[in-house]
Amino acid sequence: MELPEPVLTAATSVLLNDLSCAMLASGPVVDKATVLVSMSGTRRRNAATPLGTRAKHDPSDAAFLGGVRTHALALDSTHYPSQAHLGSAILPALLATAEESGITGSALVSALVAGWETAALVGEAFVSGVMARGLRASAAFGGIGSATSAAVAAGLDTQGIANAIALSVNFSAGLSRTFVDGSDDWSIQLGLSAQAGVRAVQLVRAGFQGAAGTFHDDALPLLWHDDARRGDHVTAAHRLDHELEPDSCVKWRIIDTVYKWYSACNILQAPIALAVGFVPKLAADPASIKEIRCFLNPEDWAYPGICNARPQTLSGALMSAAYCVATTLTHGELDLDLLHQPHNDAQAAHLSERVRIIADPKLPPLAARLEVTLANDRTLSNTLVPTDDTFAFTWGRLSDICADRLKAAGHPPSQFGTLASTVASVTTLQEATPLIAAACL
Repeated sequence: MELPEPVLTAATSVLLNDLSCAMLASGPVVDKATVLVSMSGTRRRNAATPLGTRAKHDPSDAAFLGGVRTHALALDSTHYPSQAHLGSAILPALLATAEESGITGSALVSALVAGWETAALVGEAFVSGVMARGLRASAAFGGIGSATSAAVAAGLDTQGIANAIALSVNFSAGLSRTFVDGSDDWSIQLGLSAQAGVRAVQLVRAGFQGAAGTFHDDALPLLWHDDARRGDHVTAAHRLDHELEPDSCVKWRIIDTVYKWYSACNILQAPIALAVGFVPKLAADPASIKEIRCFLNPEDWAYPGICNARPQTLSGALMSAAYCVATTLTHGELDLDLLHQPHNDAQAAHLSERVRIIADPKLPPLAARLEVTLANDRTLSNTLVPTDDTFAFTWGRLSDICADRLKAAGHPPSQFGTLASTVASVTTLQEATPLIAAACL
């Protein structure tokens, strides 16, 4: 089917943002993942290219490294209703498969949308139960999206696509505890989700069949269901059955994609923006701050890692409201290098001890109120309640942001220009190779 123009624009925006993220990827986790994949030594005639590189690897390894790279700086796209970074799971698997199958750019975009819509639909239905049990939504739902897109790109029939989706659930795992402990788990979870999509297609091609009742009420009773919702007899599976009725499929979830200004959790975009606005009023003197109060929606406040007090690693820092606000007020911006080594920033760490994170039921999700009391007892206060346009960037706005990020990282403007023009004309491409090449360093 021909995609509506808003859906096509949303899909190309995901491509632009997340491919630029793969190009920007850096840091210890990227280095370790690159070495790991290189050690596999697998070389095939139809090998795939991990996003942001020029190396050739087995498609599943390419998908893994591509997922790690795309998610590495926490700037990748998000489907907020399902709390999932779907692009980092879908695109690496899709492009690894497309490179092998030789599909057109138009078919690639359709496969991307198919994976996104499937994962977002399942994610919205099951996200409450998943998060209540300490699972990370991106890890739970990303593989479903990557398997759908990879299966479509591989040319599987309807039954084959259904088998790939069902089999991918067997790879769906990942705990949100990683953000509390500051461990490396978060950095590989999207890589594993991307890899799951390629593996699921390989399993189908080998003759494996997935459970037809994967998303029925009795299939996932312990891990994914929300007990409260089950008590109301409005189960996730019932919602899925309704949504999958032909007359009910009227909502395109990829249009709901949100993007980030800063390398931090989506929940912290508003507090960081408010902190940036306070910087000129502090006269570059964070020592004048007596106390900081950051108010968040209760569900945002309760998300693992948000109330981290003294993070010691990147994963702890990019989730810590106290540290992100403190380092922004200290340095005038959210410094990514400092996020990589928060234990070396004594000034921001000291200020973070004066930050209180408070749940406020009057605030909607992704909103924040920041109050900064100075030594003279004067208080600065401001509130940011995102509108539909705050994080849903237009193509032009997103292009400018991505271009600025690559320029700041030392990439020549021509490199982003090539990526942007290739993505903009993706539906005219005869194969995916030019798109992959445009994202290579």
